[in-house]
Amino acid sequence: MYDKKSDKDSIFVTVSDVNSISEPSSPETGSPLLGDKPLNYYGPDAIRNYTGMLSHRLFSSLLFLAPSFYSTKYSKTPVKITPTSWLDGLRGLASFIVFIFHYSHAYYRAFMYPYDGVTETHWWQLPIIKVAYSGPVAVSTFFIISGFALSYKTVLILKQNSTPIERQNHKLLSNIASSMFRRFPRLYIPCIGTFFLVGIFVGMGWFEVVPQGSAGELRGVVENRPIFQGNIFAQLRWAFWDYCHFVWYQLQAGNSIAKKYYRNESDMHLWTIPMEFRESMRLFVALIVLSRFRRWIRLTILSFSCVVALLYAHWGANLFLFGFLCAEIFTHMPGFKDPASVSDLPIASPSTFLYSPTNETGLTDLSDDEDEAPGMLCICLNHLKTLGCLLLLLVGLFFGSFPHHPPHILVNAGTTGFEVMEALTPMLYEEIFRFWTSIGSMMIFFALMFLPEVRGIFNTRIAQYLGKISFALYLVHGSVTRSLGYAFCHWGWAVLGVTSMKAKMLKYNDPADRIMFDEVERNRALVVIAGFFVVTPVVIWLADIFWRVLDIPSVRFARWLENKLLRK
Repeated sequence: MYDKKSDKDSIFVTVSDVNSISEPSSPETGSPLLGDKPLNYYGPDAIRNYTGMLSHRLFSSLLFLAPSFYSTKYSKTPVKITPTSWLDGLRGLASFIVFIFHYSHAYYRAFMYPYDGVTETHWWQLPIIKVAYSGPVAVSTFFIISGFALSYKTVLILKQNSTPIERQNHKLLSNIASSMFRRFPRLYIPCIGTFFLVGIFVGMGWFEVVPQGSAGELRGVVENRPIFQGNIFAQLRWAFWDYCHFVWYQLQAGNSIAKKYYRNESDMHLWTIPMEFRESMRLFVALIVLSRFRRWIRLTILSFSCVVALLYAHWGANLFLFGFLCAEIFTHMPGFKDPASVSDLPIASPSTFLYSPTNETGLTDLSDDEDEAPGMLCICLNHLKTLGCLLLLLVGLFFGSFPHHPPHILVNAGTTGFEVMEALTPMLYEEIFRFWTSIGSMMIFFALMFLPEVRGIFNTRIAQYLGKISFALYLVHGSVTRSLGYAFCHWGWAVLGVTSMKAKMLKYNDPADRIMFDEVERNRALVVIAGFFVVTPVVIWLADIFWRVLDIPSVRFARWLENKLLRK
């Protein structure tokens, strides 16, 4: 029997969605494409009826492939701004920055280096500007947001002092147990789509522009890719077993043997998924342990744990715990209003601060509660606080600009300050930039909590849309970059003569070749820029489909499975 509610909850777009027709066609009610007359399956109009039904289904399938913002189901739904909506927008922006980083660093190694005034002289290598394509600081931001989101509901429960302790403990344990159970399917089910997509692309030969073991015409980082198995069916079988190994690596808890034999060839960007899961479990343990302590003790232990984890190179644990710490601070800020019911709060979809529909700055309107205007002292203190947070934001952006390869302290000393920061990095860090980008992301996040005007940027419709598809965008961007991106750039370079033998023989230091060399390099850059505008719509389109087909259903499946297994 047809159920309106189930149709409303469906992630698939149908013709009824476009035409605002709620009831489906049937032999009794007729087809929306054929009029109101009942369908005749045996009369002379049978062929026309079947043709109409077929076109109806075909049109529905085509609409499903359209981005969600073309559907009235998603585009006409008003954006609900909650006290944490800005985090969704921030997460979406961070995901897009990761895409920019992985796209650009394949073509130029200069994206991995800072400005030094000698060998690296591009303006886009300067500090703060570099954050616009800094993948490490974006990943660090992911982890802070995850720590905040997974702790948010627990912190709100702890804030309810009027609730009896027995009931509060029951709600705490139920919430944490539910989050722990649903975390694995929430992270790993959507990854199935990535392995399937890579299997299809490699099996169709779309990765062969840059074959395995070859760099082609790429000057930057050439990522691992699966070896072509001969045909698409063998490739999909290989992709299935590669996904099984990917999950098994997680079950091995990241031991050295699993790392040695698993190379993550399908998509090397998925290294964050096992780390996300592992640090989530550690966070849940911390929530259980610290929930019984007084708040000031909890904040003290959290702050100390963050510092220790950061100094001892456990930067992932530091960022998740820092997210927990920020949730504690955020929910106790002046003017923060608890939701009417904690049970209605989103667990893994955080988003803005103190937003009021009547206040565009995001601050709660307190005019009804306070009859007197704030004094001059309060105004001065607020301005000082804002100025301090802006300064903290700028310092965080500078630290977040720390590159993969800092300038050598003896060769390029005194250009950006990164060489001095390198000397101050704890010895336990194999990747020096992880220490400074973690600090930078923490500064940025903490400053944004006290800057509602800046946070408003992340509540815009574009930012909120990127937040919805952020996980899906992270999962698909590598496959599109290594197929369509590489193919377009190699084609464009060939058309403009960038990869011709004559162009390869040009020398920068030869005055006779200098003009032509500069023209060739200019054409190379133009093709890369044009390729970005070709790849970006495809990435967003595929991410939108992944979001509807895999991301949303994985959340529903995890909750459904949990409800089926619960004791009644």
